[in-house]
Amino acid sequence: LNIPADRVPLNLDQSILLSLIANELLLNSLKHAFHGRAAGKVDAELRTTRDRVTLTIRDDGNGIVPQPTEIEEQRGTGIDLLQAMSRQLGGGFVINRVPAGGTCAAISFPSKTSRRQPGVHL
Repeated sequence: LNIPADRVPLNLDQSILLSLIANELLLNSLKHAFHGRAAGKVDAELRTTRDRVTLTIRDDGNGIVPQPTEIEEQRGTGIDLLQAMSRQLGGGFVINRVPAGGTCAAISFPSKTSRRQPGVHL
């Protein structure tokens, strides 16, 4: 597991949601990506620009099913939950099969912190 990360100022609500999203994505990779394999690689990256925060989780596993109809069948509460939490952050969520093998999931949202809540640095 490789986790490069920028110092990201987040309010408490953003910190909680981002932690839940990261947990769900990492668990999905560990649970689904490496069936029939003895080992695999998972990279998690947290980056910030002046106005956006992006969390990306990549694995070199078997990859998510590429056909949209099959993805809909595979979709469960996890992807629906990730999309809902991403919307709560004012952002978007994407998940794709990596051509070289594996899956890449990313969430990106505005980096503005609320003045009502103290910042938390992840």
